[in-house]
Amino acid sequence: MKYWLKKPGHKDFIGPLSMDEINVEISRGFLDGDCEMLEAVGQSLGTLKKTTGWTAIGSIKPVTAATEMVMSAEINQHRKDESKGDEAPNSYLEKVRGKTCYAALRDMIGVFTGAAVVLFLLLAVFAIATGSQKGDGTTIITGIAIGAIGCFFAIASKQASVLLIDIADVLIDQNRRR
Repeated sequence: MKYWLKKPGHKDFIGPLSMDEINVEISRGFLDGDCEMLEAVGQSLGTLKKTTGWTAIGSIKPVTAATEMVMSAEINQHRKDESKGDEAPNSYLEKVRGKTCYAALRDMIGVFTGAAVVLFLLLAVFAIATGSQKGDGTTIITGIAIGAIGCFFAIASKQASVLLIDIADVLIDQNRRR
């Protein structure tokens, strides 16, 4: 059986190669577990470009001991790279937020927070206007205090909600890596 191969991010195809030839190329370091393969059944190059269902070599049980050793070394190196902790927490969090499962919820929280802040500010402006008309300083101070406290709690609620979503996204990301 022969297979077509392609490296991620490349447009060129390799093959068709037999499994033994693939093992040789892996042991030489030309191919790695990230390369994708597809069974060669007479496809044209034009058809290959449109074909889906490519499988990562790393997800297929290696045929030879040499291939297994090379792929095991690659996996261990990848784990070492991940465990170094070189990535800053903020950049990791931004990366996780970019792959969030809760984008709509994040947007909805932002909209509700914005609306709540606007309503509290309008309440403060209304209290200031009412207090100015009546000449009542207590109403003005109360309106400003309610507006400020309301804005604070709206923003704090948003941060707490986003924190919970971040926790869920980080847990999902960690489970994907296992």
